[in-house]
Amino acid sequence: MATGLGDALGPEAAQQAWRAEFAKITSRRTASLIGSAQAAATWARLLGSATGRTDLEDLTLLAWGEVLPSKRLLRLTRAWCAPCLARQRRQREVVYAPLLWQVAEVAMCPEHEVRLETRCGACGASPPIFTHWSRVGLCSCGERLELASLAPPVPVTGVELDWQRFVAAEVGSLIAATPRLPARPDGSASAAAVYLSWERSGLSLKKLAKSIGLAVSTLSEWKDGRHQPSLPGALRLCRLAGVSLVPFLRGDLESMRAAPLPALPPLVEPSRERHRSIDWVAVRIELERALATGDPESLGQIVRQLGLEYHQARRALPELCAAITSRYRAFAAARASDRFERDAQLVRATVASLRTEGLRPSRQRVQARLPAPVTLRRPKLAGVWRDEVAQS
Repeated sequence: MATGLGDALGPEAAQQAWRAEFAKITSRRTASLIGSAQAAATWARLLGSATGRTDLEDLTLLAWGEVLPSKRLLRLTRAWCAPCLARQRRQREVVYAPLLWQVAEVAMCPEHEVRLETRCGACGASPPIFTHWSRVGLCSCGERLELASLAPPVPVTGVELDWQRFVAAEVGSLIAATPRLPARPDGSASAAAVYLSWERSGLSLKKLAKSIGLAVSTLSEWKDGRHQPSLPGALRLCRLAGVSLVPFLRGDLESMRAAPLPALPPLVEPSRERHRSIDWVAVRIELERALATGDPESLGQIVRQLGLEYHQARRALPELCAAITSRYRAFAAARASDRFERDAQLVRATVASLRTEGLRPSRQRVQARLPAPVTLRRPKLAGVWRDEVAQS
């Protein structure tokens, strides 16, 4: 059985560690506990250590992290099928949200063939994937999502229905295959899988790019192994080549070659993803300027101002990004230390004031006189209050 945090750190330290990790995950708008990025790995590790379960990663897409970039993989907000939720409640089943619903390329419930909903009809909000108040099947306003539909479920029809059936089947197979993987795909054969898919399509690279709605440069990067294909791109290549998604991502070239070629040119919905050329020399100059001048900013703030993704910058300019991060952490630590000293002085002054008035400096009395941002719920400030009380 996995060792719990309490065994390793002690109860109080374990509680603080849980709070810190939980805050990291829930503070980000894009955070998800089911994807292929670090947030899912952190949550699976912490929850596994607390429960003794070693298979929680099978409920995520972590196993495919090396071959499925997190960008364009999952939705930023929850999606649901109202008929599915209604059936679960009607049959008194456990209300759950399938991982399939959160994959960005999946727009339809394969069981009912209706469009997934993403906005609560009661309050108009798009509920985040995960927050501290999350409950499956409920919006933050408290309304049941299957009862708060904006309109009757919208059927998916025509070409989109054909495409969404393919997407749901392939992504469903991917999720089902996760617990049975003999080894995690490492992406070493991704370029060969892309090249073989191109060959099987029978199209020139230019025509292939046009048929799936991508730039030729993007396909070239995938074919040459410079980048991993996104899930939308991988699905479109598989559709044209007549191969399944799981062998494609695993780099199982033998299975791909054995698959029958499509009898007719398949229908493929053009991809909506777009890529742009980045002038990394100019980016380096801007990052060096940010490192040398002005108040320190976090790397995330800087790269957003430059219109970049955080991980793009980290991969292209690792040493410079590390220097910016180190500088900002030192600045943030100093700022936090200054803030703590100011708040500690307020706590001490409040305790002294209560004693002068002949009142016992209880936690409730001290907290009532402190400004709103200063709270004794912070363990260090609570320690300052206890030390002051103990001196009486």
